[in-house]
Amino acid sequence: MHDWVAEISVVGAFVTGCVMWYFLSRAQKEERELRHAERMAAIEKGRDLTLDPLEINPPAVPGNSLKTGLVCLLTGLCLAVCMRIGVPASGHWIWGAALAALGAAHLVYWFAGGREEWREAKRLEREFMAVQIGRLSK
Repeated sequence: MHDWVAEISVVGAFVTGCVMWYFLSRAQKEERELRHAERMAAIEKGRDLTLDPLEINPPAVPGNSLKTGLVCLLTGLCLAVCMRIGVPASGHWIWGAALAALGAAHLVYWFAGGREEWREAKRLEREFMAVQIGRLSK
């Protein structure tokens, strides 16, 4: 009857997984590049690489509410629509609507001020890393 609901669910899950993988791999790549720059600076300086060059932890970066909001919103909408179409007599679609509402709340926070807070924390983290690299290359 509604075979396309299952197809949309599978495609939606696949796309959500790909988007999450992209964001995670991009963050890991940036971390590897920073670690490489630090190690190269330590090698040029002639320092021992057995010790971690970062003795002080960088400032904590708050979670990205944009990513969380988009994932929750889109997953919740897909779940609500699929449950409403697939099993219209049950009220289980409300769980998808609740997840979508949580995602919408994250997006409201992101656009209300979370974006600037996150950018400032990322800027401070980059400055911290630059100071550490500069300290190692002296």
